[in-house]
Amino acid sequence: MKPVAASARIFGSYRTLAAAVLFLPLTGVGTVALGNDICDACIDVRVEYPHVVRGPSRHEPDAPVSLIELPDGHFRAFAANGTTVAIDGATPFDLGGRSKAVMTPGPSGTPAECGNWLTTVLRGAGELYGLIHNEAHCNYRHGQTYK
Repeated sequence: MKPVAASARIFGSYRTLAAAVLFLPLTGVGTVALGNDICDACIDVRVEYPHVVRGPSRHEPDAPVSLIELPDGHFRAFAANGTTVAIDGATPFDLGGRSKAVMTPGPSGTPAECGNWLTTVLRGAGELYGLIHNEAHCNYRHGQTYK
């Protein structure tokens, strides 16, 4: 039996995820490095729906933030909400630089007339590749957009 393969699957529900979290420690996966000194009473798994604390707002990201390391050792994050901005910092947790727009909505009538969201940046073969989400024909007040 290879229980590690179960952790590589995409979990379709909270129950499946909870079952996997509870099942994997029983299989011994990860306990070799810990010397089998797992405190079962110290583990607390709570599964529930997330609570929305903020948003939606045009001034905060509504897509995953993608992060890359720059050649000088600093970092650049890409955050998006219709317009994608780049924010630089010394570490991934210190992105204090001024945000700069790097992708804006396209012209009227184009597939990106309502915005361009850079959701993922990948490095490969000496280049950066981006995965982009865009929207058109939007009337957000009435819940309408084409993605």
